[in-house]
Amino acid sequence: MCPHGLPIEAVHQLSKDHKDFREIPEGQRVRREDTLEEEAPRRRLLFNASSSFAAQVTIYWLRTCIEMGSVVPHGTQLAPAFRPLPFKLPLKAFAGVRLHCTQYKPATKSAIKTLVTLLGGIYTETLSRSNTHLLLQAADGDKFRMAHKFGVTTVTSGWLAQCALRGMPVGPEGYLPANMPTASSTAMVGAATQAAFPSQMGSTQVLQGCAGITFTV
Repeated sequence: MCPHGLPIEAVHQLSKDHKDFREIPEGQRVRREDTLEEEAPRRRLLFNASSSFAAQVTIYWLRTCIEMGSVVPHGTQLAPAFRPLPFKLPLKAFAGVRLHCTQYKPATKSAIKTLVTLLGGIYTETLSRSNTHLLLQAADGDKFRMAHKFGVTTVTSGWLAQCALRGMPVGPEGYLPANMPTASSTAMVGAATQAAFPSQMGSTQVLQGCAGITFTV
Protein backbone atom coordinates (compact mmCIF):
# COMPACT_ATOMS: atom_id res chain seq x y z
CA MET A 1 0.00 0.00 0.00
CA CYS A 2 1.53 3.32 -1.09
CA PRO A 3 0.69 7.03 -0.90
CA HIS A 4 -1.07 8.55 -3.90
CA GLY A 5 1.97 10.64 -4.78
CA LEU A 6 5.27 8.74 -5.08
CA PRO A 7 7.94 10.77 -6.95
CA ILE A 8 10.85 8.89 -8.46
CA GLU A 9 13.18 10.36 -5.81
CA ALA A 10 11.02 8.79 -3.10
CA VAL A 11 11.10 5.46 -4.95
CA HIS A 12 14.90 5.50 -4.90
CA GLN A 13 14.96 6.33 -1.19
CA LEU A 14 12.44 3.63 -0.31
CA SER A 15 14.39 1.09 -2.34
CA LYS A 16 17.52 2.04 -0.43
CA ASP A 17 15.99 2.02 3.06
CA HIS A 18 13.36 -0.73 2.99
CA LYS A 19 13.86 -4.37 2.06
CA ASP A 20 10.15 -5.05 1.55
CA PHE A 21 9.97 -2.25 -1.00
CA ARG A 22 13.00 -3.59 -2.86
CA GLU A 23 11.29 -6.98 -3.17
CA ILE A 24 8.55 -5.51 -5.40
CA PRO A 25 9.51 -6.35 -9.02
CA GLU A 26 10.62 -3.38 -11.12
CA GLY A 27 7.89 -4.18 -13.64
CA GLN A 28 5.30 -3.30 -11.02
CA ARG A 29 6.81 0.08 -10.30
CA VAL A 30 6.96 3.05 -12.65
CA ARG A 31 8.96 3.14 -15.85
CA ARG A 32 10.03 5.90 -18.18
CA GLU A 33 9.14 6.02 -21.85
CA ASP A 34 11.84 6.86 -24.38
CA THR A 35 9.53 9.25 -26.25
CA LEU A 36 8.76 12.28 -24.08
CA GLU A 37 6.98 15.57 -24.66
CA GLU A 38 9.03 18.76 -24.66
CA GLU A 39 6.92 20.17 -21.81
CA ALA A 40 7.71 17.22 -19.52
CA PRO A 41 11.03 15.71 -20.64
CA ARG A 42 11.50 13.51 -17.59
CA ARG A 43 8.04 13.05 -16.14
CA ARG A 44 5.86 10.97 -18.45
CA LEU A 45 5.85 7.77 -16.40
CA LEU A 46 3.48 4.90 -17.10
CA PHE A 47 2.64 1.85 -15.04
CA ASN A 48 2.86 -1.78 -16.09
CA ALA A 49 -0.01 -3.66 -14.50
CA SER A 50 0.33 -6.85 -16.55
CA SER A 51 2.69 -8.73 -14.24
CA SER A 52 1.35 -11.42 -11.93
CA PHE A 53 3.61 -10.25 -9.09
CA ALA A 54 2.58 -7.98 -6.25
CA ALA A 55 1.80 -4.42 -7.35
CA GLN A 56 1.98 -1.05 -5.64
CA VAL A 57 -1.56 0.19 -4.99
CA THR A 58 -3.21 2.93 -2.95
CA ILE A 59 -5.72 2.94 -0.15
CA TYR A 60 -8.29 4.21 -2.66
CA TRP A 61 -7.92 0.94 -4.62
CA LEU A 62 -8.43 -1.07 -1.41
CA ARG A 63 -11.48 0.98 -0.44
CA THR A 64 -12.96 0.49 -3.92
CA CYS A 65 -12.41 -3.28 -3.70
CA ILE A 66 -14.24 -3.35 -0.37
CA GLU A 67 -17.12 -1.29 -1.74
CA MET A 68 -17.38 -3.46 -4.89
CA GLY A 69 -17.02 -6.70 -2.97
CA SER A 70 -14.32 -7.98 -5.32
CA VAL A 71 -10.72 -7.39 -6.38
CA VAL A 72 -10.87 -4.76 -9.13
CA PRO A 73 -8.19 -4.25 -11.83
CA HIS A 74 -5.58 -1.68 -10.83
CA GLY A 75 -4.21 -0.66 -14.22
CA THR A 76 -3.48 3.06 -14.26
CA GLN A 77 -5.47 3.80 -17.40
CA LEU A 78 -8.53 2.27 -15.76
CA ALA A 79 -8.29 4.52 -12.70
CA PRO A 80 -5.09 6.52 -12.13
CA ALA A 81 -5.75 6.89 -8.40
CA PHE A 82 -5.49 3.11 -7.93
CA ARG A 83 -1.69 3.25 -8.32
CA PRO A 84 0.77 5.73 -6.79
CA LEU A 85 1.46 8.55 -9.23
CA PRO A 86 5.14 9.45 -9.77
CA PHE A 87 4.67 13.09 -8.75
CA LYS A 88 4.47 15.08 -5.57
CA LEU A 89 0.80 15.76 -4.89
CA PRO A 90 -1.06 18.04 -5.05
CA LEU A 91 0.17 19.48 -8.34
CA LYS A 92 0.74 23.24 -8.23
CA ALA A 93 -0.40 23.52 -11.85
CA PHE A 94 -3.81 22.10 -10.90
CA ALA A 95 -4.59 24.70 -8.26
CA GLY A 96 -6.79 26.69 -10.65
CA VAL A 97 -8.97 23.78 -11.74
CA ARG A 98 -12.65 23.88 -10.73
CA LEU A 99 -14.33 20.84 -12.20
CA HIS A 100 -17.86 19.50 -12.44
CA CYS A 101 -19.07 16.38 -14.23
CA THR A 102 -22.33 15.07 -15.63
CA GLN A 103 -23.63 12.10 -17.66
CA TYR A 104 -21.41 9.62 -15.78
CA LYS A 105 -22.50 6.83 -13.45
CA PRO A 106 -22.19 7.44 -9.68
CA ALA A 107 -19.10 5.21 -9.33
CA THR A 108 -17.34 7.07 -12.13
CA LYS A 109 -18.29 10.44 -10.66
CA SER A 110 -16.79 9.32 -7.36
CA ALA A 111 -13.54 8.35 -9.13
CA ILE A 112 -13.43 11.72 -10.90
CA LYS A 113 -14.03 13.61 -7.66
CA THR A 114 -11.31 11.64 -5.88
CA LEU A 115 -8.76 12.16 -8.64
CA VAL A 116 -9.26 15.88 -9.20
CA THR A 117 -8.97 16.45 -5.43
CA LEU A 118 -5.75 14.43 -5.23
CA LEU A 119 -4.28 16.42 -8.12
CA GLY A 120 -5.01 19.68 -6.32
CA GLY A 121 -8.15 20.87 -8.08
CA ILE A 122 -11.63 21.45 -6.72
CA TYR A 123 -14.71 19.39 -7.53
CA THR A 124 -17.93 21.40 -7.42
CA GLU A 125 -21.35 19.86 -6.87
CA THR A 126 -22.94 22.36 -9.25
CA LEU A 127 -21.91 24.05 -12.50
CA SER A 128 -21.35 27.81 -12.51
CA ARG A 129 -19.30 30.51 -14.19
CA SER A 130 -16.50 29.85 -11.71
CA ASN A 131 -15.88 26.38 -13.16
CA THR A 132 -12.97 25.86 -15.53
CA HIS A 133 -14.00 22.41 -16.81
CA LEU A 134 -17.10 20.29 -17.29
CA LEU A 135 -16.53 16.56 -17.80
CA LEU A 136 -19.20 14.83 -19.84
CA GLN A 137 -19.55 12.10 -22.45
CA ALA A 138 -21.59 13.86 -25.13
CA ALA A 139 -22.15 17.45 -26.20
CA ASP A 140 -25.79 17.50 -25.20
CA GLY A 141 -28.06 18.53 -22.34
CA ASP A 142 -28.69 21.58 -20.21
CA LYS A 143 -25.28 21.53 -18.51
CA PHE A 144 -23.46 21.36 -21.83
CA ARG A 145 -25.39 24.36 -23.08
CA MET A 146 -24.76 26.19 -19.81
CA ALA A 147 -21.03 25.46 -20.05
CA HIS A 148 -21.04 26.77 -23.62
CA LYS A 149 -22.75 29.94 -22.45
CA PHE A 150 -20.30 30.42 -19.57
CA GLY A 151 -17.19 29.63 -21.64
CA VAL A 152 -16.37 26.55 -19.55
CA THR A 153 -14.10 24.00 -21.25
CA THR A 154 -15.93 20.71 -21.93
CA VAL A 155 -13.94 17.48 -22.07
CA THR A 156 -14.37 13.78 -21.34
CA SER A 157 -13.05 11.95 -18.29
CA GLY A 158 -10.06 10.89 -20.39
CA TRP A 159 -8.71 14.44 -20.10
CA LEU A 160 -8.44 14.15 -16.32
CA ALA A 161 -6.86 10.70 -16.55
CA GLN A 162 -4.22 11.97 -18.96
CA CYS A 163 -3.47 14.95 -16.70
CA ALA A 164 -2.84 12.50 -13.86
CA LEU A 165 -0.56 10.29 -15.96
CA ARG A 166 1.52 13.25 -17.18
CA GLY A 167 1.58 15.18 -13.94
CA MET A 168 0.44 18.40 -15.58
CA PRO A 169 -2.61 19.90 -17.34
CA VAL A 170 -2.98 18.81 -20.95
CA GLY A 171 -4.89 20.42 -23.77
CA PRO A 172 -8.51 19.49 -24.47
CA GLU A 173 -7.86 18.35 -28.04
CA GLY A 174 -8.48 14.64 -28.30
CA TYR A 175 -10.87 14.69 -25.33
CA LEU A 176 -13.81 16.67 -26.68
CA PRO A 177 -17.20 15.09 -25.91
CA ALA A 178 -18.99 13.11 -28.59
CA ASN A 179 -21.09 15.05 -31.09
CA MET A 180 -19.35 18.33 -30.32
CA PRO A 181 -20.64 20.90 -32.84
CA THR A 182 -17.82 22.10 -35.07
CA ALA A 183 -18.73 25.74 -34.53
CA SER A 184 -18.57 25.26 -30.76
CA SER A 185 -15.30 23.39 -30.63
CA THR A 186 -13.00 26.32 -31.29
CA ALA A 187 -14.81 28.64 -28.90
CA MET A 188 -15.04 26.19 -26.00
CA VAL A 189 -11.44 24.95 -25.90
CA GLY A 190 -9.95 28.40 -25.56
CA ALA A 191 -10.90 30.98 -22.98
CA ALA A 192 -11.50 28.91 -19.84
CA THR A 193 -8.45 26.68 -20.37
CA GLN A 194 -6.18 29.65 -21.02
CA ALA A 195 -7.44 31.33 -17.86
CA ALA A 196 -6.91 28.22 -15.73
CA PHE A 197 -3.40 27.41 -16.98
CA PRO A 198 -1.80 30.56 -18.38
CA SER A 199 1.75 29.25 -18.07
CA GLN A 200 1.14 25.79 -19.54
CA MET A 201 -1.44 26.41 -22.21
CA GLY A 202 -0.03 28.89 -24.70
CA SER A 203 -1.27 28.52 -28.25
CA THR A 204 1.89 26.70 -29.29
CA GLN A 205 2.14 24.59 -26.12
CA VAL A 206 -1.10 22.62 -26.14
CA LEU A 207 -0.32 18.96 -25.57
CA GLN A 208 -1.87 16.30 -27.74
CA GLY A 209 -3.04 13.11 -26.01
CA CYS A 210 -4.49 9.69 -26.65
CA ALA A 211 -8.28 9.57 -26.70
CA GLY A 212 -10.39 6.83 -25.19
CA ILE A 213 -9.11 6.63 -21.61
CA THR A 214 -12.01 6.13 -19.23
CA PHE A 215 -12.44 5.64 -15.50
CA THR A 216 -13.59 2.23 -14.33
CA VAL A 217 -14.28 1.44 -10.70
